Amino acid sequence: MSHPTTARPHVFIRRRILDAGLRLLDTEADVDVWEDALPPSCTHLLQRVAGVHGLRALLVDRVNDELLDAAGPGLRVVSDPVLPHVGSATQRTRARMAEKAARNLLAGLRGEPLPCPVNPEVRTAR
Repeated sequence: MSHPTTARPHVFIRRRILDAGLRLLDTEADVDVWEDALPPSCTHLLQRVAGVHGLRALLVDRVNDELLDAAGPGLRVVSDPVLPHVGSATQRTRARMAEKAARNLLAGLRGEPLPCPVNPEVRTAR
């Protein structure tokens, strides 16, 4: 699915995320969320990322040249979840983590430094 060019970036989210993160993303981006319980096939995933500016992947997704090429030159940021320790898995902690992940994704879409980088030394342009 190719997305029309608008002032708002388009983000594909591979799995439903917490409402706190989704609400924040909705303020600045057009968000397309994969709602099915089962993940999309590789072919379907490649179709859904066509033309997106941001991708929220899963840890099990293969983020490789095929996926990046399918997204196209407008792709600015790929985000994947950081898993908390089971002891920190309270609703409040998860909501805060969802907000931090959304802020990182939005900053990447704007071309700004990520406010909460996991490994800042890796920041390179493709």
